[in-house]
Amino acid sequence: MEEKVDVREKINEGYLKVILIIEVLGRPAEHVTDALKKILAVMKSDKNLIILEKKAYKPKRAKNARDLFTSFMEIEALAKGMRGLYDICLDYMPSSIEIIEPSELRMNLHQANSVVNEFVGRLHKHNEVSNKLASENQILRAKLQEAFRGRVIIENEGLKTEFGKKEDSVPGEHEAGNAGHKAQEEKSADAGAEKNVHKGGEEQEKQEK
Repeated sequence: MEEKVDVREKINEGYLKVILIIEVLGRPAEHVTDALKKILAVMKSDKNLIILEKKAYKPKRAKNARDLFTSFMEIEALAKGMRGLYDICLDYMPSSIEIIEPSELRMNLHQANSVVNEFVGRLHKHNEVSNKLASENQILRAKLQEAFRGRVIIENEGLKTEFGKKEDSVPGEHEAGNAGHKAQEEKSADAGAEKNVHKGGEEQEKQEK
Protein backbone atom coordinates (compact mmCIF):
# COMPACT_ATOMS: atom_id res chain seq x y z
CA MET A 1 0.00 0.00 0.00
CA GLU A 2 1.10 3.55 -0.72
CA GLU A 3 -0.19 4.82 2.63
CA LYS A 4 -1.02 3.06 5.86
CA VAL A 5 -4.66 3.93 6.26
CA ASP A 6 -7.62 2.25 7.85
CA VAL A 7 -9.76 1.60 4.77
CA ARG A 8 -12.84 0.63 6.78
CA GLU A 9 -12.62 3.77 8.87
CA LYS A 10 -12.31 5.95 5.77
CA ILE A 11 -15.32 4.28 4.15
CA ASN A 12 -17.34 4.96 7.31
CA GLU A 13 -16.29 8.62 6.99
CA GLY A 14 -17.79 8.75 3.51
CA TYR A 15 -14.88 7.75 1.28
CA LEU A 16 -15.46 5.48 -1.72
CA LYS A 17 -13.17 2.60 -2.56
CA VAL A 18 -12.67 2.66 -6.32
CA ILE A 19 -10.58 1.17 -9.11
CA LEU A 20 -9.41 3.58 -11.81
CA ILE A 21 -7.92 2.76 -15.20
CA ILE A 22 -5.70 5.51 -16.62
CA GLU A 23 -4.59 5.10 -20.25
CA VAL A 24 -1.98 7.00 -22.26
CA LEU A 25 -1.36 6.94 -26.02
CA GLY A 26 1.73 8.45 -27.61
CA ARG A 27 5.28 7.98 -28.82
CA PRO A 28 7.95 6.95 -28.20
CA ALA A 29 7.28 4.19 -25.68
CA GLU A 30 9.47 5.91 -23.07
CA HIS A 31 7.30 9.01 -23.28
CA VAL A 32 4.18 6.94 -22.52
CA THR A 33 5.83 5.45 -19.43
CA ASP A 34 7.01 8.87 -18.21
CA ALA A 35 3.53 10.33 -18.74
CA LEU A 36 1.96 7.67 -16.52
CA LYS A 37 4.54 8.35 -13.81
CA LYS A 38 3.77 12.08 -13.89
CA ILE A 39 0.03 11.43 -13.68
CA LEU A 40 0.56 9.15 -10.69
CA ALA A 41 2.69 11.79 -8.96
CA VAL A 42 -0.09 14.36 -9.34
CA MET A 43 -2.72 11.90 -8.11
CA LYS A 44 -0.69 11.19 -4.97
CA SER A 45 -0.89 14.86 -4.02
CA ASP A 46 -4.63 15.12 -4.77
CA LYS A 47 -6.61 15.90 -1.61
CA ASN A 48 -9.63 14.01 -2.99
CA LEU A 49 -7.70 10.77 -3.46
CA ILE A 50 -5.77 8.27 -1.35
CA ILE A 51 -3.76 5.77 -3.40
CA LEU A 52 -3.88 2.25 -2.00
CA GLU A 53 -2.32 0.14 -4.76
CA LYS A 54 -1.14 0.65 -8.31
CA LYS A 55 0.00 -1.48 -11.21
CA ALA A 56 1.43 -0.10 -14.44
CA TYR A 57 1.74 -2.14 -17.63
CA LYS A 58 4.47 -1.95 -20.24
CA PRO A 59 3.70 0.05 -23.39
CA LYS A 60 2.54 -1.90 -26.43
CA ARG A 61 2.26 -0.83 -30.04
CA ALA A 62 -1.23 0.51 -30.62
CA LYS A 63 -3.49 -1.18 -33.14
CA ASN A 64 -4.30 0.72 -36.34
CA ALA A 65 -1.94 3.52 -35.29
CA ARG A 66 1.44 3.98 -36.92
CA ASP A 67 4.41 4.35 -34.55
CA LEU A 68 2.14 4.92 -31.53
CA PHE A 69 2.28 3.10 -28.21
CA THR A 70 -0.34 2.63 -25.54
CA SER A 71 -0.15 1.74 -21.88
CA PHE A 72 -2.43 1.86 -18.88
CA MET A 73 -2.27 1.92 -15.11
CA GLU A 74 -4.68 0.26 -12.70
CA ILE A 75 -5.13 2.17 -9.44
CA GLU A 76 -7.01 1.11 -6.33
CA ALA A 77 -7.80 4.16 -4.24
CA LEU A 78 -10.14 5.92 -1.84
CA ALA A 79 -12.10 8.85 -3.27
CA LYS A 80 -13.42 11.55 -0.96
CA GLY A 81 -17.15 11.06 -1.48
CA MET A 82 -19.14 11.53 -4.67
CA ARG A 83 -18.03 15.13 -5.05
CA GLY A 84 -14.39 14.09 -4.88
CA LEU A 85 -15.06 11.30 -7.35
CA TYR A 86 -16.58 13.77 -9.85
CA ASP A 87 -13.46 15.92 -9.59
CA ILE A 88 -11.24 12.89 -10.15
CA CYS A 89 -13.19 11.97 -13.28
CA LEU A 90 -12.86 15.48 -14.74
CA ASP A 91 -9.21 15.97 -13.74
CA TYR A 92 -7.78 12.65 -14.91
CA MET A 93 -10.38 11.39 -17.40
CA PRO A 94 -10.03 7.69 -16.51
CA SER A 95 -11.05 5.28 -19.25
CA SER A 96 -12.82 3.15 -16.65
CA ILE A 97 -13.94 3.57 -13.05
CA GLU A 98 -15.55 1.10 -10.67
CA ILE A 99 -16.90 1.74 -7.17
CA ILE A 100 -16.15 -1.28 -4.98
CA GLU A 101 -17.33 -0.06 -1.58
CA PRO A 102 -19.67 0.78 0.01
CA SER A 103 -22.42 -1.35 -1.46
CA GLU A 104 -24.96 1.41 -0.78
CA LEU A 105 -24.59 5.17 -1.19
CA ARG A 106 -26.57 7.64 0.90
CA MET A 107 -26.75 11.35 0.23
CA ASN A 108 -28.95 14.08 1.69
CA LEU A 109 -30.49 16.85 -0.39
CA HIS A 110 -27.80 19.41 0.48
CA GLN A 111 -25.02 17.03 -0.55
CA ALA A 112 -26.80 16.13 -3.80
CA ASN A 113 -27.26 19.80 -4.75
CA SER A 114 -23.63 20.55 -3.93
CA VAL A 115 -22.37 17.68 -6.08
CA VAL A 116 -24.60 18.50 -9.04
CA ASN A 117 -23.78 22.23 -9.02
CA GLU A 118 -20.06 21.58 -8.71
CA PHE A 119 -20.24 19.15 -11.61
CA VAL A 120 -22.17 21.61 -13.80
CA GLY A 121 -19.71 24.38 -12.94
CA ARG A 122 -16.77 22.26 -14.05
CA LEU A 123 -18.56 21.36 -17.28
CA HIS A 124 -19.07 25.06 -18.04
CA LYS A 125 -15.35 25.69 -17.59
CA HIS A 126 -14.51 22.87 -19.97
CA ASN A 127 -17.05 24.26 -22.44
CA GLU A 128 -15.42 27.71 -22.29
CA VAL A 129 -12.05 26.22 -23.15
CA SER A 130 -13.58 24.22 -26.00
CA ASN A 131 -15.32 27.30 -27.46
CA LYS A 132 -12.11 29.33 -27.22
CA LEU A 133 -10.16 26.68 -29.12
CA ALA A 134 -12.89 26.47 -31.77
CA SER A 135 -12.80 30.26 -32.23
CA GLU A 136 -9.01 30.30 -32.55
CA ASN A 137 -9.24 27.48 -35.08
CA GLN A 138 -11.65 29.51 -37.23
CA ILE A 139 -9.33 32.52 -37.13
CA LEU A 140 -6.41 30.33 -38.18
CA ARG A 141 -8.37 28.94 -41.12
CA ALA A 142 -9.26 32.44 -42.28
CA LYS A 143 -5.61 33.51 -42.13
CA LEU A 144 -4.55 30.44 -44.10
CA GLN A 145 -7.08 31.27 -46.79
CA GLU A 146 -5.80 34.82 -47.01
CA ALA A 147 -2.13 33.79 -46.98
CA PHE A 148 -2.36 31.16 -49.71
CA ARG A 149 -5.05 32.90 -51.80
CA GLY A 150 -6.71 29.57 -52.32
CA ARG A 151 -9.52 27.50 -51.02
CA VAL A 152 -9.12 25.61 -47.78
CA ILE A 153 -11.10 22.40 -47.76
CA ILE A 154 -11.63 20.58 -44.49
CA GLU A 155 -12.10 16.87 -45.03
CA ASN A 156 -12.24 13.92 -42.71
CA GLU A 157 -8.65 12.93 -43.37
CA GLY A 158 -7.20 16.37 -42.68
CA LEU A 159 -6.53 19.81 -44.11
CA LYS A 160 -6.02 20.30 -47.86
CA THR A 161 -5.17 23.50 -49.72
CA GLU A 162 -5.85 24.00 -53.41
CA PHE A 163 -3.71 26.49 -55.28
CA GLY A 164 -6.07 26.95 -58.20
CA LYS A 165 -6.23 30.73 -58.17
CA LYS A 166 -3.99 32.51 -60.68
CA GLU A 167 -1.94 35.51 -59.66
CA ASP A 168 -3.44 38.85 -60.66
CA SER A 169 -1.71 40.59 -63.55
CA VAL A 170 0.11 43.86 -63.14
CA PRO A 171 -2.36 46.72 -63.80
CA GLY A 172 -2.12 47.90 -67.40
CA GLU A 173 0.11 45.02 -68.44
CA HIS A 174 -2.32 43.60 -71.01
CA GLU A 175 -3.28 47.06 -72.26
CA ALA A 176 0.37 48.01 -72.75
CA GLY A 177 1.05 44.77 -74.59
CA ASN A 178 -1.93 45.23 -76.91
CA ALA A 179 -0.92 48.82 -77.63
CA GLY A 180 2.61 47.69 -78.51
CA HIS A 181 1.34 45.03 -80.92
CA LYS A 182 -1.01 47.54 -82.54
CA ALA A 183 1.77 50.11 -82.98
CA GLN A 184 4.01 47.45 -84.55
CA GLU A 185 1.25 46.48 -86.98
CA GLU A 186 0.68 50.14 -87.96
CA LYS A 187 4.42 50.64 -88.48
CA SER A 188 4.59 47.58 -90.73
CA ALA A 189 1.59 48.82 -92.71
CA ASP A 190 3.17 52.27 -93.20
CA ALA A 191 6.42 50.71 -94.36
CA GLY A 192 4.54 48.57 -96.88
CA ALA A 193 2.66 51.59 -98.21
CA GLU A 194 5.89 53.58 -98.68
CA LYS A 195 7.44 50.65 -100.53
CA ASN A 196 4.46 50.42 -102.89
CA VAL A 197 4.57 54.19 -103.61
CA HIS A 198 8.29 54.04 -104.37
CA LYS A 199 7.80 51.05 -106.68
CA GLY A 200 4.95 52.79 -108.50
CA GLY A 201 7.12 55.88 -109.10
CA GLU A 202 9.89 53.82 -110.68
CA GLU A 203 7.47 52.12 -113.08
CA GLN A 204 6.06 55.51 -114.16
CA GLU A 205 9.56 56.86 -114.93
CA LYS A 206 10.30 53.82 -117.11
CA GLN A 207 7.12 54.34 -119.13
CA GLU A 208 7.93 58.04 -119.75
CA LYS A 209 11.37 57.11 -121.04
